[in-house]
Amino acid sequence: MKKLTLGIIAAALSLSAAAQTSEPCGFTKVLDYYRNADPTFQQRFEETFATENRSASKSTGTIYRIPVVFHVVYNVAKQNLHDSVIMNQLQILNQAFRHTHSDTDKLRPMFKPLAGDAEIEFYMATIDPDGKPTTGITRTQTSIVSFADIVNDPTLFNYMERVKKSASGGIDPWPTNRYMNIWIADLEDVTYKQPVLAGYATPPTNPIPPNWQGFQWPPLGDGVVMHYQVVGNNNPHKAVSGHAGRNCVHEVGHFLGLRHIWGDPQDPADTCGSKADDGIADTPPQAAASDINASDCTPYANQNTCGAGMPGDMPDLWENYMDYSNDKCQNMFTVGQTTHMRSILTNQRVTLTYPLAVSDYTLADETFDIYPQPASNTVYVQYDGVIKQLNITDMMGRNVLSFTNNEANVKSYDVSKLSTGNYIVSLQTDNNIMTRRILIQR
Repeated sequence: MKKLTLGIIAAALSLSAAAQTSEPCGFTKVLDYYRNADPTFQQRFEETFATENRSASKSTGTIYRIPVVFHVVYNVAKQNLHDSVIMNQLQILNQAFRHTHSDTDKLRPMFKPLAGDAEIEFYMATIDPDGKPTTGITRTQTSIVSFADIVNDPTLFNYMERVKKSASGGIDPWPTNRYMNIWIADLEDVTYKQPVLAGYATPPTNPIPPNWQGFQWPPLGDGVVMHYQVVGNNNPHKAVSGHAGRNCVHEVGHFLGLRHIWGDPQDPADTCGSKADDGIADTPPQAAASDINASDCTPYANQNTCGAGMPGDMPDLWENYMDYSNDKCQNMFTVGQTTHMRSILTNQRVTLTYPLAVSDYTLADETFDIYPQPASNTVYVQYDGVIKQLNITDMMGRNVLSFTNNEANVKSYDVSKLSTGNYIVSLQTDNNIMTRRILIQR
């Protein structure tokens, strides 16, 4: 995420008490985590950009709507943000992704043709995974003072991921293939009393490939995590003056497949090279993040870190949500970025957009049954129509089994390779998506 002047502690490397400024967004650390976990991750991540058409396209008129659940995990009262702050953050998300906020006119004229309406909207979940009414906000008081401890956890995630687990002081996610989970908690370092990150999000990696099974680093829980002080622009405990609630916009951009606008190059010497590109054709090359400490947009005015003076080169696009520029300066996604996010919502995150995706029950008058409950090695589906596809996902939203076409219509399925636990079975027909829960027990 961005623009919080962070004191990430140098003790992570030297065990000294010195502090230094670090990235406010944890996305590069998320990528490093996945690269360490799976040597094939980088290639597959690159392919999400390479295999999709990055050319600018006009709006389609189809609005993708994503149900959101905010999990507020607090230790003291000030961290238990009021509903009004969370609803304000939801409004900011919708304005950003529809390009309807009041400061769109501040975009420099040369970039106005590039600004895109993603036609993506977010709404508070109204039905929880058990089919009960909900406000879309959960509240959990925890004994954990802070979920960040860079001295004892230099990787950051072993401690911060606790917020996603009830057993470790946080709260379990709602099924991540049906809801966008956003956790709000204290990410201040317990020793140095400064926020380690303003937030982080997981990229769309599902389905997890078979070679991930059994590796030593567990996949990060899918979703978005935000430091409580950067949520909303009406937050009474806001971290910095002028904060406008756009950190969450940045993180949701990552959740929907966007990189930082400078491309997060692994090679520091390749800041303007081909490997430093963000994979989006209409974002100008940029060598590094814009200054996160700037109090306004003035320092960025003539910034051009790649290709200055070359024919057709454009200056850095510091108005972009995927930069680290000041909240006051950010006001757009490019058409190419919106195209990419929409592509993600028809592929890796397609189940988030299914009609009435907040329900774990039938989505229309159709129904199907799955038995036995619990199951051991085989499950059976009773459904009178033609099954187009059947997917089985775990409770973290990871696809673990898929059956399509003729394979799906045998209506008996081998689940012997699944571990004991709860799973969600999604049955897709030509007109509907239906889901049921299944317990595998041996």
